[in-house]
Amino acid sequence: MVVMKPICFQLLPVIVSVMLWRPEQASAIDAFDHTHARYAELLSKFVSDGRVDYTALRTAPTELDAYLNELAAVKPDEFAAWNRENRLALLLNLYNARTLRLIIDHYARISPAAGSAVGPGHAEDDVRRM
Repeated sequence: MVVMKPICFQLLPVIVSVMLWRPEQASAIDAFDHTHARYAELLSKFVSDGRVDYTALRTAPTELDAYLNELAAVKPDEFAAWNRENRLALLLNLYNARTLRLIIDHYARISPAAGSAVGPGHAEDDVRRM
């Protein structure tokens, strides 16, 4: 009996490579750091008591971009050879890091300090749902 992997797991390396590929900044690295130390350091600088300092992160995005470039350099065959825990760690950290990047790219539109999203008729909870 032949056991087939679900199609989503067969396509996962391809999906990840498409999500990660950024031709203008991708570069080869010798070995991927599975401790995600660069990301942990970034979080220690910009997250306190569970709250992200988006203003500070927005003024210094190079560390976040460097981490995203590190992830972008992972080749699909390299990713496929990792154990489940390392693949999952990369995917979860990628999701969270890209979300941070998305937020700081659009921070002026959603920041209460910018005055564009919060005002008459808008509660702070509305901003959280954006």
